[in-house]
Amino acid sequence: MDRLAGRGPPSARCRPRRGHAAQPRGVVERLIAASQWKQGDPEILVVFDAGHDAPRIAYLLGDLPVRVLGRTRSDRVLRRPTPPRGHDPDGGRFREHGASSSSATRPPGTPGTW
Repeated sequence: MDRLAGRGPPSARCRPRRGHAAQPRGVVERLIAASQWKQGDPEILVVFDAGHDAPRIAYLLGDLPVRVLGRTRSDRVLRRPTPPRGHDPDGGRFREHGASSSSATRPPGTPGTW
C-alpha cells in the first residue's frame, strides 16, 4: 500500500505553506514595532538553511523590508523553464522539465570544498 496515497501530488506535499514564513515574519514585524528598523535603513537579512525553499519564502515575505538568503545543497539540480509545446512529428509526450543545471558538476581545477 502506498503510504502517500490520497495526499495529493508530490509538488503540493513539498511546497511550503504560509505558516513556514510566519516565524520570520513575526520577528521582522517585532523589530519594526520596536523601532529597531526604520524607513531608510538597509533591508533585514533573513538566512535559511538548505532545508527551506528560500525563493518561496522570499515571495511570502515580499511585503516586508527583507532580503532572503538560503543555502543550497551541493547536489541540488535546478531546472530551466520547460520548452514551449509544439507539434512533434515523432509523437510522444511533451517535456515536463527543462534542461537541468546541477551544482554537483564542477569545472576542471575547481577545489572539492569551498
